[in-house]
Amino acid sequence: MNKKRLKSFSPLNENGARTLILGSMPGKMSLARREYYGNPQNDFWRILSAVFGGPMPEDYAAKKAFLGKHKIALWDVFKSCERVGSLDAAIKDSVVNDIGRFLKRNPRVTKILLNGKKTEEQFLRNFRNRGATDYAYVPSSSRAHTTKLAEKVSLWKKALTPLTNNDKKGE
Repeated sequence: MNKKRLKSFSPLNENGARTLILGSMPGKMSLARREYYGNPQNDFWRILSAVFGGPMPEDYAAKKAFLGKHKIALWDVFKSCERVGSLDAAIKDSVVNDIGRFLKRNPRVTKILLNGKKTEEQFLRNFRNRGATDYAYVPSSSRAHTTKLAEKVSLWKKALTPLTNNDKKGE
């Protein structure tokens, strides 16, 4: 099977986001649908719905409105890569997105969630020391990551909870 050069989406930033959730690269089904987290087997939308306590948005327009309401932007660490299938482990010959430029253009973003280990690895390698934005790893929303959904929801909720003054580093 030949690897195919894949290109990620533009950032999805509705309504002046304060949080950026970074993934690695959209999976095969998401790319075909042209939707972030477009595979119904991915728990991303279930996790966010549980975190914010509401019904899961059904169509993509409702999902984008949901993100806007909660001031969340979506993007991916990788701008392009070669990959067979949808697993992060298969990503090769990657080019990263310019996260630093995104943050400069969106100064209201003060928190970044790193959805999965591959995302965390690339973010730390390429962007960790560029700016004072707070970041946190969260377990992948993919069902290939075997952490139970309830635990994922708990960890994502903790990461999305705004820091209190006592929790801020260096203050």
